[in-house]
Amino acid sequence: MFDAVVGDLTILAERLEYVEFSQPYAESGLSMIVPSTEESAWMFLKPFTWKTWLITGAMIIYITMLIVWFFEHRFNPEFSGPWKKQIGTTLWFTFSTLFFAHREKVYSNFTRVVVIVWLFVVLILSSSYTASLSSMLTLQRLEPGIDIESLKSSNSPVGCDGNSFVRNYLENVLGFDSKNIVILTNESHYKAEFKRKKIVAAFLELPYQKVFINKYCKGFTASAPPYRFGGFGFVSSNYNFCTFSFYTSTTCQYYYRLALAINEFF
Repeated sequence: MFDAVVGDLTILAERLEYVEFSQPYAESGLSMIVPSTEESAWMFLKPFTWKTWLITGAMIIYITMLIVWFFEHRFNPEFSGPWKKQIGTTLWFTFSTLFFAHREKVYSNFTRVVVIVWLFVVLILSSSYTASLSSMLTLQRLEPGIDIESLKSSNSPVGCDGNSFVRNYLENVLGFDSKNIVILTNESHYKAEFKRKKIVAAFLELPYQKVFINKYCKGFTASAPPYRFGGFGFVSSNYNFCTFSFYTSTTCQYYYRLALAINEFF
């Protein structure tokens, strides 16, 4: 039996039935850690589907290259001449219209109509592409890409500390299946289990999550803690907690300063 416990104990309602807690000296909450998504070199192709790219390529070849060349090469000196010059000029005109940088003059009214329609299509495509790419890059940094509901529906394995209340919280409150919960006892085990694909996500309390992310910031990302608890506090089995609270006030300040120093160090 102990009269008091000094450490990183989370203040929970069910624990208040047996012991008393001091004032919390640090915040706590349940946070989810997932491997960060690496940006692919082909990221610029993702805003459009392959069908959209195929249709866009066909429109470039048919509308701007073939039609413009057909109407202009007989009368326009910039599009006439040897075959190599005609092909080079047509290709340059085609790709310069994508950036509204074309300078070649067109003589045929049919060509002007085609170019006007094509420039309007280019405006829509470029606006949609820029908005989609910006949204994808922004959401990739703000959100981990995995949520709790998707983990439960896919029966994905998740890791947590077996010596804390987190496992019971995952089962009883969040609704995870016990067979999908992997118990880990050491911080280094989380990285190894992620690497071996044994777990898809890990649930840690907020202070431990900060330490883990500071140590492995390049390979993992954390969600904002949506489930808040009462914080970390000291424990006494004596319901007359006045003496203990007075005694631990200096200790609380020490642990608080120590936590601030650790955060500043990282």
